[in-house]
Amino acid sequence: MNIFASLLVFFGGLLLIYLLTAVIKFLTRGRGGMATGFFLPVLLVVLLGLGVSFYLDNNGDVVPGTVVAKNEEINVYDTGTYMRFLNIDVQFQPLNTGYPTTIRMPVDAALFDQLHNGQAVQVRYINPAGLFLFSRLKQQTTFSLIPWNVMWLIFLIVSFVGLVYLWFRKPRPRADTVVEPGSEPAAPPSLRRPIAFVLFIVWLGAVLFTVFQPVLMPVSSDSWQTTTAQLKAIRRYIEVTESRRTSRTIPLVQPFAIVQFTFTPQGLSDSVTGVDVVDSATSTLPEQGSHLTIKYPADNPRAAVIGDAARTHYWKNPLGALGLALASVLALGLIWLLVRLIWRIFTRGLVAIVARR
Repeated sequence: MNIFASLLVFFGGLLLIYLLTAVIKFLTRGRGGMATGFFLPVLLVVLLGLGVSFYLDNNGDVVPGTVVAKNEEINVYDTGTYMRFLNIDVQFQPLNTGYPTTIRMPVDAALFDQLHNGQAVQVRYINPAGLFLFSRLKQQTTFSLIPWNVMWLIFLIVSFVGLVYLWFRKPRPRADTVVEPGSEPAAPPSLRRPIAFVLFIVWLGAVLFTVFQPVLMPVSSDSWQTTTAQLKAIRRYIEVTESRRTSRTIPLVQPFAIVQFTFTPQGLSDSVTGVDVVDSATSTLPEQGSHLTIKYPADNPRAAVIGDAARTHYWKNPLGALGLALASVLALGLIWLLVRLIWRIFTRGLVAIVARR
């Protein structure tokens, strides 16, 4: 994408936001309420996304291409988390051009394992007026390119902001309400806070399920296959940073390690990289280059786990952080009460001394 195309996309996005705001104001026309103030904008955004997805999935040219490289990358962060990236480099030649181009395309694990270097593929692309090139494999849909785990976290954050807004938003008085002189109009009865409370309970359940999902879901089953893997890398944690943008650290109740290992699943010709997060204090972990016993599901070999490894850090560390937060709040409350008590004693003694004089 060139500079002109980037500017066009940027200002086009601003214009689209302005048009959506104008459409919402026109449809609501001053009417308040949760339906017009919250659900209608969300509905318009969803419909717009579906329309763009439908257009991209059913338009564009299809040309032959060749897989020239497969890339599996695992990034480990100071926050005690990791991200896996699977993508392929595909070389193809768009129509009406005299030279080929190579584009890196993200794919899911199943498609990544099906493809091999040198394999012929079909590429769907659009190149409007030569401004930018958007391409993907023909069998991929637009929704398959969306990182749904990241979108889920964004949804949790945005929904929490919406719940806070719904809780503190003051209802508008009705236009036909009779107001006595010198008094403020009374707010009409509203169910927004009970609704916000119920939605908060649902949101809290979703957050707890997201945090404790590794504990709630079974680690392995009898149908999983057992094999030997080679230890590729290991990183141990006794503390983690608050975020990727800060160096402030949080001590861990239960130290853990992110372990990467490689193996070749049954039925595949290429090796895959598995990642398991295990307790580093209670689990016996060999050194890099050694071999260890793992279990993996046949339909998703990258979900492999180390056999007989403990994973209590999934619940010990969140509960420890929650306990530390509650203890900090309690300590601040006790300090505040102590300061108030000392202040009362001091002021009463000072008043008594002044009264004696």
